[in-house]
Amino acid sequence: MVRLNLGGGTNREGMTSSEWVHIDKNPQAHPTLAYDLDNGIPTEDDTVDEIMCRGVIMYLKDRISFLNECFRVLKDGGILRLSMPLVDLNLTAAFCDIGFKNYWSSETLDRVLSGNAYYSGLRAKFERVEEPTNDDRMRYEVWRTVK
Repeated sequence: MVRLNLGGGTNREGMTSSEWVHIDKNPQAHPTLAYDLDNGIPTEDDTVDEIMCRGVIMYLKDRISFLNECFRVLKDGGILRLSMPLVDLNLTAAFCDIGFKNYWSSETLDRVLSGNAYYSGLRAKFERVEEPTNDDRMRYEVWRTVK
């Protein structure tokens, strides 16, 4: 089984090092591979079973290209786990975090991944696996590829 933890920094909760490949552009996070995800995902098509992407999508230059890349590397039925700040935190981060590159809300992400955002340019097809959950800061979503 191939699992990728994309941009997770040092947050490896619930992941054993042998199960996951950790990709992060910050070498100080001690990733398996230091790589900038704005340049794509460095793996072959249809080879990944699961992607974890915790609080990363808002730091990427092109969210749609990133989601298309996730679809490209995931196998049919592959799992995409995303999390992002809730709207109030999202707006705060938009003005306070210099690394924050976009201002999508979790509702926008839902519309894009469910195919209800015709303007998005997303070439991938995802279906929701389970209902989103929230804690006091983040929204967690689980999607599956349909190829």
